[in-house]
Amino acid sequence: MDVGERVPALTGPAEGDDYIWVRTSALAQFLRTESAKNLPRVEKWFGRQFQIDESFLRKLDKRIREHLDEDSSQSIALYILVGYSDKSSESFSDLDECFDRAGEEKDAERISLTWACFVPDSGFHEVGLEFVTERPFDASKFRRPIPAEAGILLSVSGATRTWVKSVSRNLELLLDNTKLSLILRPLEVFRHETFTSVISWLVGALGWFAAFRVIGALYSEPARGDALSRILQKQDVAARFEQYMRETYSPSSPFIVGLLVFMIPYFFLFLGQFLGTRFLVYLVPRSGIQIGLSTRRYGDYINAFKFVVFTLLLGSAIAVIVNLFTEIL
Repeated sequence: MDVGERVPALTGPAEGDDYIWVRTSALAQFLRTESAKNLPRVEKWFGRQFQIDESFLRKLDKRIREHLDEDSSQSIALYILVGYSDKSSESFSDLDECFDRAGEEKDAERISLTWACFVPDSGFHEVGLEFVTERPFDASKFRRPIPAEAGILLSVSGATRTWVKSVSRNLELLLDNTKLSLILRPLEVFRHETFTSVISWLVGALGWFAAFRVIGALYSEPARGDALSRILQKQDVAARFEQYMRETYSPSSPFIVGLLVFMIPYFFLFLGQFLGTRFLVYLVPRSGIQIGLSTRRYGDYINAFKFVVFTLLLGSAIAVIVNLFTEIL
C-alpha cells in the first residue's frame, strides 16, 4: 500500500482541519527504526532443514498475535515477503492472499514474516521470522544447493526484556515442529563439509580398490598363464630356469602401458572424491515452503527422494560394500 491513513499535522488544530498524507510503509519504518534503537532484542539462527506449510504458518500467526495482544490494544501489522529462485519477490500483508497467490508457478526459496505493533507508553513490539532454503537464488546458473545455508532466523524486540525472552522461548518450542521427519533427519549429517569430505575420500578409496581388482583380474591371471606355458615348453631344466628368470625379471610390456595401468586406480580414487564432493549434498532433503500450489510439487519431490535414496542408492551401496568385503575376506 503506497498511501495510508491521514495523520494530523503536528501544528494543526486538534480536530481535523489540517491533515497531511504520508506513506504508511515509510512512516512505519521510521517509527520502528527510532523505537527499536534502545529496545531489548533477541536474534537466533537455527541452521537446519525445515518443512513448513499453511497450517503451521496460521498457527504461528495466531500465537504471535496472542503475544502481541497481551501488551497492546493497537492493530497489528503483518508484512510478508516471498522470494523466488529468479531473484524476484512478492510482498503481501495478509496470509490468505499470500497462500492464494504465492507459489502458483514457482516454488518459494525464502519467506520472511514480520509482525509489529505499537505499545502505549512502552514502545514498539516486533516479531520477525525468516525461512531460507538451501537452493541457489540464481536459476540462470547451475549451482549445487548449499545445505549449510538453510535455516530459520528468529528475531524478537519489545518494550521489556521479560516479554522478549518469553516470546522468544515460546516460539523456539513452536519452531521445533518444523524439523524433518525422523526417517529423513539422519541425512542432515551431509550438511557438514568435513563429514562430506571424509565420505568423498572413502568413495574414492572404494573406486581405487574396485579398479585395482578389475585390472588384476584382466592382466595378472592371463599373464601368469602365458608365462607358465612358455616355461613348460622348454625341454630341459636349465632352459626352463632361464625362461623363468626371463619372465620374472624382464619387462613384458612397454613402460607407457605399465604406467597407464598403474595410474588407472588412482584416477578412480580422485574421480570418486570429486563426484562425492559435488553430489553428496543432494542426499540432504530439500527444505520445503509449502504454500499454494507448491505444496503438491514438494510432496512429489519428497516421495521421489525417499524412493531414490532409500531404495535405489542405499540398496546399491549396501550390495557393493558387502561384495567388496566378501572379496577382501
